[in-house]
Amino acid sequence: MIEYKKMVFYLFLRIVYSFSGYLDLICYYLFLDIVIMKKQKDFLFLLVGLYLCCYFIETFLCVIEKRVYNKIFPGIVMRAKDKLMKKYIRLDLKQIKEYSSSDLKSRINEDTENLAQYYVKKIEILVLIVNTLVVLTALYYFNIYLAIFCSIMLPISFTITKHISYRSNDAYMNLRDVQIQSDNFSYFSIQNWKEIRLNGIKNKVSEEYNMFCDKIGSLYVKTHIYWFLNRTFIAFKDAFVTKISLYFIGGILIIRGYSEVSILLVFMQFYERLINTMIGIGDLRVNMGKEKESASKIQNTLDVEEYDKINPVSNTIHTIEMREGKFRYENNLIVDNISLMIERRKIIGIVGKSGCGKSTILKLMTGINTLNDGEVLIDSVPVDKINLDYIYNKIGIIMQDSYLFNLSIRENLLFGKETATEEEIAQACKRANILDYILGLDDKFDTIIGENGVRLSGGQHQRMVIARMLLHDPEIIFFDEATSALDSENETEIVKGIISQMGEKTFVIVSHDIDIIRKCNYIYFIENGRVKDEGSHNEIMSRDAKYEKMWGSTI
Repeated sequence: MIEYKKMVFYLFLRIVYSFSGYLDLICYYLFLDIVIMKKQKDFLFLLVGLYLCCYFIETFLCVIEKRVYNKIFPGIVMRAKDKLMKKYIRLDLKQIKEYSSSDLKSRINEDTENLAQYYVKKIEILVLIVNTLVVLTALYYFNIYLAIFCSIMLPISFTITKHISYRSNDAYMNLRDVQIQSDNFSYFSIQNWKEIRLNGIKNKVSEEYNMFCDKIGSLYVKTHIYWFLNRTFIAFKDAFVTKISLYFIGGILIIRGYSEVSILLVFMQFYERLINTMIGIGDLRVNMGKEKESASKIQNTLDVEEYDKINPVSNTIHTIEMREGKFRYENNLIVDNISLMIERRKIIGIVGKSGCGKSTILKLMTGINTLNDGEVLIDSVPVDKINLDYIYNKIGIIMQDSYLFNLSIRENLLFGKETATEEEIAQACKRANILDYILGLDDKFDTIIGENGVRLSGGQHQRMVIARMLLHDPEIIFFDEATSALDSENETEIVKGIISQMGEKTFVIVSHDIDIIRKCNYIYFIENGRVKDEGSHNEIMSRDAKYEKMWGSTI
């Protein structure tokens, strides 16, 4: 991610460029010493030429420095983004859930930019430290007495600045954490604005958002107070008290013959440069908290240990089994000691009342969620030991909240099969009973559907998801009430498509549609997170009154 040889070269270039700024001070010293004090007017023309040379040298070095900067630091940002994205993709789902969506966005977009600035500021601090040493050397060269006085004052500046920078870094860390919480809250509120209004809690949401704004404002002011304190301290001590003292002491030395006016004037110019380097170091140390925190977070993410995964020898999944599975959400037991088996080319139904844990079981079986107790096995291998790419190449999942991207219809469908032909796309859409709708649009398959398919109705959204899954053509298909958003006509057409493939695919179906459930080879009847009964539809109907009552109105 970091090309250290280029960074060292850039550091060297920055030091050389900063040294070019001393050429005008040397010219100034020559002007005072030779032209003014020694009255050698002929040297004035040569001095003008030296000034012009200094200007062209500084301009040339500035151009080179900017070109090198533009070749190094944008590359750091892009490589950091690339490494983070690849890291997130490789992480286990359990690991990735430790990050909020706002944190992930901040890590990839903001922290990577801050990482480049972190290295820029570190280099700048090194450059300023070198400049400080050079200026101090020059001060001792011109007048050792005044230089000793300056040296005595320097440790005070560094000590105070260091203390302020620690406080400032803490404030930046707190500010970032609150900003991430605020972004999460904003994202959640926007995504669920309809429910917020329907439940009459928009005022409460606004109050909570205002609370975040107040915290951010307070911390933002706090960070700027530290910057102001640092600047005020240095300005008062170095630019006022020390400067007046230097003029006073320098005047006495000139009167007593230990120095000259030209020496004092040049000394003060170099002292001005020393003040500027001190202010620069102080500002960078105080304001580097955000960049330092970003660099630390990126490194911590890249250092996360990746679980060793295996790819099973078989190219086909024969069984998926849950053994004595338990899953808790907060303090609620959602899945309670469930055991079930999915065999190849079987149609498994999972039924029960709303909220009994059906969708959670599907997410646990496919590795989206992780059991608290028990285990999920794919061909006798724990699911958390298997490479997720292998699993999701074999499995297709259609949830009630399946996501569509803010892209064209074609681009969304190609997520199912990147190499799909136009004919394959059209056939999948026809089987999902959405082809006629797409062909009726002005831009047809090139129509942009908005964030999560916002420009589609609920039924159209679900049919798009089903078409994408059909293009994927997995071995095992998990349907979590996949037709619940469809009208009865579309539901019938899609059910026919499902039935036509039942001999070829393995299906795990959560549905309230009796026609689909009757086709299942085996059914698990879930109640309160437990398997209340299991068997064929007719078997459970004959012995379980609650099951019979649940389907009574549809038979």
